[in-house]
Amino acid sequence: MNLFPIPTASVCAVVFLGAAAACAEPLWQDPLTPTAARPASTALPGTSAQDGGDVWTDVVNGAAIIVTEHGATVTQTDPKSPVAAAVNLPSPDEGISLEANLTPAGVDWLGLGLSSAKGHIFWNRLALWAFLRPGGGFGIMANQGGKLSVVYQGNAKAYTYNPDSKNHMVLVYDKAGNSVSLTINDTKVVDSHALDQPLPPFDQAVIIFNAPKEADLSFIESFTLQAPPSS
Repeated sequence: MNLFPIPTASVCAVVFLGAAAACAEPLWQDPLTPTAARPASTALPGTSAQDGGDVWTDVVNGAAIIVTEHGATVTQTDPKSPVAAAVNLPSPDEGISLEANLTPAGVDWLGLGLSSAKGHIFWNRLALWAFLRPGGGFGIMANQGGKLSVVYQGNAKAYTYNPDSKNHMVLVYDKAGNSVSLTINDTKVVDSHALDQPLPPFDQAVIIFNAPKEADLSFIESFTLQAPPSS
């Protein structure tokens, strides 16, 4: 399903629930680059950057995601399907922060978000995600009452887009306030946008390469989970 033919960083929030944004010690992180136990070109599902840490799981076509010196990329091209992998959250439905650098090229968009491990239809399992597309278009999608809704969409005029290199994205979900914010390359492009309804249950963090048209061009790098800092 092609929803839309139309989304070095500090360790701070990309998805952050229920507290004020600030830097914090990571709970789990993966640069999505090769390690001794995970050589270059290894498929991401079934691996972890940390000994004894949670491993990535195949969500949809995940075996096509490999690690490279530039981060995770895709080897499979399918302009009608997503490619995605997920890692379990330390505490389901609780405050969490996700962070990554995105280089969108040869895809419809790259995305980071929150998902449920249950269910058979990928799009129905997603609770919240932000996307970044080639050219700098961006947006936030959320599951609102069982329906995927566009929370916000914008373009590169709102911030400084890096067309030939990584772009740092920060998506903030404030659980207490039921609102979302989005920062790209240190510019807050969405500020505390209220959601109509609470998010459905979620227990995974997910990375998405939507509708890859060319292989080895798009990258997701420096992915981090961290607890929400104290307010």
